[in-house]
Amino acid sequence: MTTAALLTALLQYGPTIIPLAAKLVADVKSRGADAVVTPEDFAELDRLGKQSAADIYARYGITPPPAAAAP
Repeated sequence: MTTAALLTALLQYGPTIIPLAAKLVADVKSRGADAVVTPEDFAELDRLGKQSAADIYARYGITPPPAAAAP
């Protein structure tokens, strides 16, 4: 992956993904240094991964941008 592609992905998805990943890490760490990742952790990650852009926009009360016009 090029640096430009990595930065583009980070800017596009980072604002949503980074806090979610940080929350999961904090949840696991709160159970102690020897905590095992549980099926519930994977279920939460799966649930978060299945969110659509519309779900995320709705949660933050944002009106999604209009779809791009077809070429």
